Amino acid sequence: MTTLRQEEVQLLSEHFKYYNPKADDHETPLDIVYGEELFTKEGLQTLLDKLHVYWTSEDKLATASMFTKRIGIYMVTTYLVPMTLFSKMPGLDSEGIKMIRLDENSLWFPKWKNDNALNSVQGDQDREEWVKEQVTLLIQEMILPLFQNVHHITKLPMTTMWENLAIYIYWFYEQYYSKIANDEIQTQAQEDFKVIKDDLSGDIFQSKRNPLAQLQYQPCQPDGAHMRKLCCLTYRMNDDSKYCRTCPNRP
Repeated sequence: MTTLRQEEVQLLSEHFKYYNPKADDHETPLDIVYGEELFTKEGLQTLLDKLHVYWTSEDKLATASMFTKRIGIYMVTTYLVPMTLFSKMPGLDSEGIKMIRLDENSLWFPKWKNDNALNSVQGDQDREEWVKEQVTLLIQEMILPLFQNVHHITKLPMTTMWENLAIYIYWFYEQYYSKIANDEIQTQAQEDFKVIKDDLSGDIFQSKRNPLAQLQYQPCQPDGAHMRKLCCLTYRMNDDSKYCRTCPNRP
């Protein structure tokens, strides 16, 4: 069975909200969201209701959008990042997934724990084809069903959720990857990025075109962050909320 080595787990946990058993098992969880809850409509409804209170939100769409932004972070940092850095894609079985909250951070950033076996490039397998296959499975079996459930529960547009995911994909592959990857892996990262934004068909997303491609045509801020095409609506959460710095509606 393919697994992450301890040094790989250590790197992910140092840079992202990835559960490191060696460091985190002695902590007492404040809350646990199990995969079986996260990926059912009933469980997701309960979680969104809890987050609405946790974030002191006054707008259901803002709560849903903030949640899908969190999911975007986790899908990038706990799936796409190990895929790119280590050529290992964590398994997608919901029973092996937990979101474990270890702190009182008001932003709600539990650590993602995945006990599933990993998929890796086999022998002389073409890596580009492997990446395309793994990302397709991630979208079809995990991200798309989750976003569809959020849409059915809250009516948050799918286009908003896809952009909530895209901003973190572009953040990693354009801005952050060079901080944690050597020259060889940096080249590999750009190849993976091209597959994700340019080589996936719209059918995978149940859309006319790949919704992750659009952001590359948006203008960038001085730090390289792309301006959004759509407002994520989280400014409506409560009186303390503000527009994102990349929001197209920012005054």
